[in-house]
Amino acid sequence: MKCNICGAELLKSDFCPECGQDVSFYKKCAARSNSYYNAALEKAKSRNLTGAISLLKTSLFLDKRNINARNLLGLCYYERGDVVEGVSQWIISRKFKGENNRATEYVEYIESDSSEFNEQTAMVRKYNEVLEYAHNGSLDIAMIQLKNVVQKFPNFSKAQALMGLFYMYKDAYMKSEKALNQALSVDTGNTVAASLLQKLQKLKKIKKQPKTPIETLLAEDDNADERAPLSGDDVIIPETSHKKTNMATFSIINIIIGIAIGAAVIFFLIVPAKERLVVADYNNTIQDYSNQLSDANSKLTEANSKVDSITKERDALKNQVNEISGDGGVNKYMTTLVEASDKFISNDIPGTVELLTDLDSADVLPNDAAKNLYNTLKDKTYAQGAEQLLNNGISAYNSGDFENAARLSSKAYKANDSLVDAVYYTAKSYESTNNANKAKEYYRIIIDKFADSKYYNEATAYVSTH
Repeated sequence: MKCNICGAELLKSDFCPECGQDVSFYKKCAARSNSYYNAALEKAKSRNLTGAISLLKTSLFLDKRNINARNLLGLCYYERGDVVEGVSQWIISRKFKGENNRATEYVEYIESDSSEFNEQTAMVRKYNEVLEYAHNGSLDIAMIQLKNVVQKFPNFSKAQALMGLFYMYKDAYMKSEKALNQALSVDTGNTVAASLLQKLQKLKKIKKQPKTPIETLLAEDDNADERAPLSGDDVIIPETSHKKTNMATFSIINIIIGIAIGAAVIFFLIVPAKERLVVADYNNTIQDYSNQLSDANSKLTEANSKVDSITKERDALKNQVNEISGDGGVNKYMTTLVEASDKFISNDIPGTVELLTDLDSADVLPNDAAKNLYNTLKDKTYAQGAEQLLNNGISAYNSGDFENAARLSSKAYKANDSLVDAVYYTAKSYESTNNANKAKEYYRIIIDKFADSKYYNEATAYVSTH
């Protein structure tokens, strides 16, 4: 496990061995994050992708750098048809860890052959169009479009569940059951598909139930004209004209009452409550899918912004590290000062001056104690040390070690800018190494500051010819 502050490898201690940060709480979060990841892995193995996704989100909330959890979250999304969300998780994972990361392989595979991914994203866009058609009431067009989606992208669990809902609304129960089972075969944790399948089973039971007493009476009334034949024992009472008139009137009234009763029965019984339930469920499901689509788009935008934020955070941390330990960093300056102090204690005056000249001035040091030490060493060594450095540089020049001669002579001049010999031997050393630009730089110092020296004419001649 690595420190979340400086990236150093953590030990059993609750404190980082590099930056000293208390990492006990971070370790607990990382351990709990791994527990959620392990539980999600078990659910993913049983194809409960929705349940696994829920656990993995919690895992990443506790530790956003849990690479295994993020990669598995991308796989779960991708497997159930949410391809954009899946690839987004892999891209974020690759930003956290570029080497030895399976997410890098996944993204490279998609980038190497993007035809399948492009077709899947096209199906996702068409699925979004289906939702728009359904919202606008164009269910037939929506079903045609959705059939094309599930045919080309059968693992798209959301599309299969919506297909099951459409078939249920059309009373095509067998097709509805097939689509819902397909959605659950991809993701056993698809709660929408599971809920619709339960309601479908209830509707199928309602359809198989015998007729109600009222429906039975209506059926008997339809067969009222099919009377039993008269026997010899039946008595026929003749009707008077007055009674005939009354019976005709009553017949008309009965017909009107029957029509009213029939209309009421049709409204309350023939139009089943199941259709109203299906329509309500359909509207709720469409709304749920729209909300999920909106969440997916916002998550993709959030993922892209997180990638930018992580990149900026990384660059800022690099800058902080460079400020502390990089070239010209405070840590380097303090190390140089300590080494110079060791040289001084060892009575190595030239070595002390050579190191102090690397600091330029006391302003680069972090505190007053360091600055006071620098100034003290400078006062005690620069006068003597500059002469000794110059002598060492001349010796190196005479022995043909021109690079060392240039370094020692230039440091001698930096320690004492009145030493014209230091400038001259620095220029001659650079001239001997064919570094004309540096040689001209020091010859110009002789021309500008030491015009009365014996080296003036030689410096002028070199500058004018190079």
